[in-house]
Amino acid sequence: MNAITPITAAQDGQRKAAAVQSWNQQRSKMIDTFTRSEFAVTQTLQVLASIEGRGAGTKLNPSLQGRFAQLLELFAPAGAFASEGKAIAAQLQAVSDNIALRNMLCHGRPTMYHDDAGRWIVRLEMLTVVKAHAEPRETLLTQEQVKLTLKELNSVSAILVSRLEQLCRNLATAKGLTPSAQVAPGSR
Repeated sequence: MNAITPITAAQDGQRKAAAVQSWNQQRSKMIDTFTRSEFAVTQTLQVLASIEGRGAGTKLNPSLQGRFAQLLELFAPAGAFASEGKAIAAQLQAVSDNIALRNMLCHGRPTMYHDDAGRWIVRLEMLTVVKAHAEPRETLLTQEQVKLTLKELNSVSAILVSRLEQLCRNLATAKGLTPSAQVAPGSR
């Protein structure tokens, strides 16, 4: 049976280096994917806020989770942009549901463990301050979970970003804005 042991032994140096490199690469890719979605969500909120009679008065929420919630509300069946958001809401919700993972990836302290075959598990620990009190949070991610999550996140995020950018272009065209007056789409 393969026991999970902390990566600390000197003879495990190569295995440790390979596990850490694999984790760092996949973690970086997930953070990049979240960043693209976050940019597109914020950019879309800016465009929607400029639409007189529908989005005017929308103020950007300072928290990331709040901005996702704002956009979900605007795309809800009773929202000001329900018809435009119909094809976007599912992907938006899927990325929004992973904000806690994003926070752990960005702010969690990792501890790596591996088995004799070189498979790894990462334990992420984070302290969240709520009403002046630090609350510990943690999650365990296996190598397989990270690969699957990255694949799913890339797929959903790519669709989300593409649809949000198209929506922004469509709304800007409907308003009669020239390309230079539009909010620039996210870089790839």
